[in-house]
Amino acid sequence: MCAVVEVGVLKSFTDYSKDEQRTIKAFVGDIAFVNERAKAYGCSAAELIHKMCEEMRKRSYLEELDESFALLSSGDKKYQEILDDEKAWDVTAIDGLNNAP
Repeated sequence: MCAVVEVGVLKSFTDYSKDEQRTIKAFVGDIAFVNERAKAYGCSAAELIHKMCEEMRKRSYLEELDESFALLSSGDKKYQEILDDEKAWDVTAIDGLNNAP
């Protein structure tokens, strides 16, 4: 059985300047790590957890973006449709009209 201890974290991840916090349960070792790192960085445990969550959000976003580009560049039908559409629009650039707004 795992030992679990409660630790306070911020309610809002987007605005951590607010004083309102919530309590969550976390494993004892994780709490010790968070407290140790927070002390080393000179911030509260809640601020450190917030920063960790923000980093995880950024990493998740970039991973999803990378997966999307990988799918598009894998030569699937959707990617070819995008290329064909771009080619059709590129033709309009050489129509000789120089006074377009």
